[in-house]
Amino acid sequence: VHGERRRDGDCGSRVSRDPQRGAGSVRGPAFPGPPAMEAALRRELGTSELRPAGHSGGGCISHGESFHTDHGKVYVKRNDKAEARRMFDGEMASLAAILQTQTVKIPKPIKVIDLPEGGTLFVMEHLDMRSLNRHAEKLGIQLADLHLHNQKLGEKLKKDANTVGKWFSCFENF
Repeated sequence: VHGERRRDGDCGSRVSRDPQRGAGSVRGPAFPGPPAMEAALRRELGTSELRPAGHSGGGCISHGESFHTDHGKVYVKRNDKAEARRMFDGEMASLAAILQTQTVKIPKPIKVIDLPEGGTLFVMEHLDMRSLNRHAEKLGIQLADLHLHNQKLGEKLKKDANTVGKWFSCFENF
């Protein structure tokens, strides 16, 4: 169904019959982007190549699509709401924090871009999400490791907070 949203309440993507993308490819309402969006992506990513990679979709909040660039595949999320910049900045910071733990394979956040005509883009590494079932056990272990990392970090911060200033009082008596 060309360009129609499903009427069953699903916030998912629209199906496009775009001849350049092939019959039945999925495309969210924010894509194809206006020329200004494509120009902003090329400029901000420092790439001349920007071709749809065939992975796209949308949800209730944002719509996304993967692109081939000079630097490899990226996944771009777009949201046109006023609070999108703050939301994407928070998502980027969260992904960066998880990435630092080196416990779970997640997409590397690349950049948040404000569009001149309004709206915001969040660019991240493209991850192949097919065949996740065979990695479910590994993901479970990685998530457990992430929680252990957070627990250990919390314990360290608590310990550090309990020792701040204790040594100073020992030296006051000299």
